[in-house]
Amino acid sequence: MFVYDTINTLLAIIFLFNAALLLPLLRNVRNNVQTFVYAINIVMILLWVVTMIGYRSQNEYFDTWLRALYVAAIFIGVTYMQFTFFYPTVLRNAKYYIYVVNILAFGTAYLVTLTNTIIVKGVASEVGEPGIVFGALYPLYIAIILVPFIAGFSRHIYLVYKKNVKVMYLLSGYSISANVAFITNLILPWFGIFIFNWVGQFFTVIMVLFTTYSILKFNVMNIRFFAINVGVVFLLIVTTAQVLFADSIKNLMVSGLVLFISSITGYYLIKINKSERDALDHSKLLNRKLADANEKLKSLDKLKSEFISLTSHQLRSPLTVIKGYASTLTDGVVGELDPKQKEIVRHIYTSAQGLANVVEDFLNVTKIEQGGMKYEFGLVNIKQIVGDLSSDMRIAAEDRGLRFESEIDDVHDYTIEGDATKLKQVFLNLVDNSIKYTKEGFVKVSLTQNSLDKSMKFSVSDSGIGISKETKEKLFTKFGRGAGSALNGGGSGLGLYLAQAIVEAHKGTIEVSSQGEGKGSTFSVFLPLHLQTKK
Repeated sequence: MFVYDTINTLLAIIFLFNAALLLPLLRNVRNNVQTFVYAINIVMILLWVVTMIGYRSQNEYFDTWLRALYVAAIFIGVTYMQFTFFYPTVLRNAKYYIYVVNILAFGTAYLVTLTNTIIVKGVASEVGEPGIVFGALYPLYIAIILVPFIAGFSRHIYLVYKKNVKVMYLLSGYSISANVAFITNLILPWFGIFIFNWVGQFFTVIMVLFTTYSILKFNVMNIRFFAINVGVVFLLIVTTAQVLFADSIKNLMVSGLVLFISSITGYYLIKINKSERDALDHSKLLNRKLADANEKLKSLDKLKSEFISLTSHQLRSPLTVIKGYASTLTDGVVGELDPKQKEIVRHIYTSAQGLANVVEDFLNVTKIEQGGMKYEFGLVNIKQIVGDLSSDMRIAAEDRGLRFESEIDDVHDYTIEGDATKLKQVFLNLVDNSIKYTKEGFVKVSLTQNSLDKSMKFSVSDSGIGISKETKEKLFTKFGRGAGSALNGGGSGLGLYLAQAIVEAHKGTIEVSSQGEGKGSTFSVFLPLHLQTKK
């Protein structure tokens, strides 16, 4: 039976406080060896506190509590040393040091428990703290206590000053507690002074508090959970003390009611906070999974781009050969073909050219995504490019029965700094799209200049199928094609995506406008003009 005098009551409070500090760590015990070893260290401290209460109670099991008290003290130092070998970094070959110290610890525990060489027996005093008679090997016991503490301190001091590891909180907590306990629980009793032999247990709260904070301080949510635990336990300690030391029935009833309310409030406060913490941990887990999935998607996207690039390169050569032979047959180099044969060969050439354009689009997209698209910048006369393009595309438009209009402002200069080949590809793509997506009516190309912002505007308007609002939103994405794609089944769906990338590389913009389906559309390219310096 325990005796709850003032000191034992304080020790019981210290036990509860240390147990509360252990709670935030228990969830990680299975998955983290550092937390597991530290949790064992706290359990040894809790046993040391409990055995001191039993020893001070001086009941019929006094000798058992006494020996258990001194055995628990041995393993506080041992588990602390083991903890330092794993936290914050793992010490190489730590297990060999642990084996040696464990052998010494268990050997000493055997001597304490089953022999009189360290502790002869307890002397139950009638007044004051109970005394102890020590055996001849008590100095060995002190050495066994000190060795693991010194090893642990040395390890953490080395990490602080040589590796700049931030374990100062932990080191400070253990230093304060261990030095106090060494004096009050080991040295003074050796000289027959037992009045302070419970002080070391009281100071364990500093050790546990500093160490738990050191482990959790880099996680704000854990610190919050830790702080709430400490606050709730402190509140319960205060209210419990009021109940235990109540000097009247009235005070006892009031204190008991406060303790009851505090207990219920504290329980739900910890429960709610734990739910928030679990929700945050779940959110972090989901974010981690999303990040991993994103990395996998990036890898797959890169693999896809590499595959497309390799495949496109392999297709380019045979397509060039097919086009060459088709052209040779059409020109009659190997003999004249009859009209039907010429028509078949022309279809072969057209299909090969269409496929070659698709291959080129894929290659260009791959270059853009891998940052390998090269531009040869120089002064470019856009007026000449648009004029030549209009002449070429007029024939294609008229072949489809469309009216082709060209409106180029001859007054202004249209010189820009850019890549002529890439820009011609953009303009050609826009005009070609207008022709392909217009069944009847017109296609109009215009070139104008805005003197206010020193830019030029290239526009292609048509009376074609138009663009819906939904289609407009995805038009410049990869493979972003609208409902009218059936009219251009041979396209890659990459033309506008490439056009936008090229225009943006020239510090320009590309826009589209349409009043809706069946009402035509207008594509416009805005590029900054080259500012010539006057001499």
